[in-house]
Amino acid sequence: DPRYLRELYNDIIFRDLVVRNKLPSEKPIKEVTYYLASNFTHKFTYQSIAKATKIKSPETINAYIGYLEECYLVGVLTKYDHKVGEQIKSPKKVYFIDNGLVSQVGFSFSENLGKKLENAVYIELRRRNLELFYFCDSSECDFVVRENGSIVQAYQVTVSLKDPKTRKREEEGLLAAMKAFGLREGTIITLDESEEKTLPDGMVLHVMPFYRWCLK
Repeated sequence: DPRYLRELYNDIIFRDLVVRNKLPSEKPIKEVTYYLASNFTHKFTYQSIAKATKIKSPETINAYIGYLEECYLVGVLTKYDHKVGEQIKSPKKVYFIDNGLVSQVGFSFSENLGKKLENAVYIELRRRNLELFYFCDSSECDFVVRENGSIVQAYQVTVSLKDPKTRKREEEGLLAAMKAFGLREGTIITLDESEEKTLPDGMVLHVMPFYRWCLK
């Protein structure tokens, strides 16, 4: 129910953010949330949000996003890098804790099925309590998972691989991450497509529909 979702959102903003953090007004943090909801799964910097809103201080943007994370409304993903300083300086990616909620909060002129699928994968990975990053070098991989200090899994998300350009982009991003971290297997999560692809060097790409991956 869209009305329920909007009421829930307003309650979270007022009770969990404005009152708890003693903010003078809810308007600025709603502006930041609107920006994030309109650009979920995309990269951002505190400076880019400051330029897009009336809040000119990146430090204030940082604090507001921290409040949104604390109440589990959004999740922020950092680029993986061996140097912590580079992780801090790199653009972040933002995800929402619920696809229905983000649809009511942000602006969209399309169904955004691909973004919602990627967001749903993020939610499931968070539910599994995994340590997550995104990978970006010459190509980008949506999610890499770290355990005991090492990257052990890599995931790419796309609605479909039927378009050759999409397949090329998604496979290149996944393979770049696999090669960077010495992984022999990687997974591309789709809406409803399945495939197993073994490359000449022995690397294996698993293509799996979201529902099956979620039930593993």
